[in-house]
Amino acid sequence: ETLLVLEDLPEWEDVMKGSGSLFQLDIKLSQLGISLIQEKPLDMQPKSELMFLYFELIRVKFMMCGSDVQNLAVSITEVQVDCQLPGRAESGAQRTGLWRQERPPAVICANRALGDNAFLTLGMQRGATSSRDLVLPKLEINLDAMDVVLDEGWLKPLVMWLQQASASEDDSSQGVPLQLIQASAGRPIIE
Repeated sequence: ETLLVLEDLPEWEDVMKGSGSLFQLDIKLSQLGISLIQEKPLDMQPKSELMFLYFELIRVKFMMCGSDVQNLAVSITEVQVDCQLPGRAESGAQRTGLWRQERPPAVICANRALGDNAFLTLGMQRGATSSRDLVLPKLEINLDAMDVVLDEGWLKPLVMWLQQASASEDDSSQGVPLQLIQASAGRPIIE
């Protein structure tokens, strides 16, 4: 379902009069899921999903007033990262067998949503400079409390995945080169 909303922005009338132009980009996503797939797994196992990153209620707003001021606002309400590798417990650590071995949890990162806080809110304002310097007269970052589980069971495979993803073109046995991904970005998948 797609909804198009046209609104008058009376608070920006003064901005538009002063600068003569206004560019605004507003992106809203209710949910976003990203899977990291391990194409060349360890120990001759079949290819598998390494992690699943889930984001809920994402809003990105970029505004450029003339050529002097740029504003960026990012808000993400919920985030959860699940380790999809075998041997992970669905709801917290679980004991298995007589020796009380605990299986590590599948959820390795999640915000707590304390007091209905969003996971991340970021507000940034950038002013124009005569050089390539980055001058931020305003920067505000708010992060919610998070639960994070660190263990070698997912850290080591993630490091290997990152190494494969950033392999050079000379080493074709190590994943897809970043240059190839960049070259194909923005093109339809059917080309």
